[in-house]
Amino acid sequence: ILSYLKKSANGDSTDTYYALGKVYLMLSNQDLALKNFHLYQSRKPNDRNVCKIIETIKSGNIQMHTN
Repeated sequence: ILSYLKKSANGDSTDTYYALGKVYLMLSNQDLALKNFHLYQSRKPNDRNVCKIIETIKSGNIQMHTN
């Protein structure tokens, strides 16, 4: 899945950056998660949800729930 998302991001698919951010969070790679959420945010600056996600990651209060 990760390689597919990376290829899709290279095609400039904005939503792919959001998905990559989520995947990297699940893999506990907060640096790459932030990078991808910032790329998404630069293309969709009015998305308040991504702002909250970025703030939460930066604060260190991120908790991932897996079922």
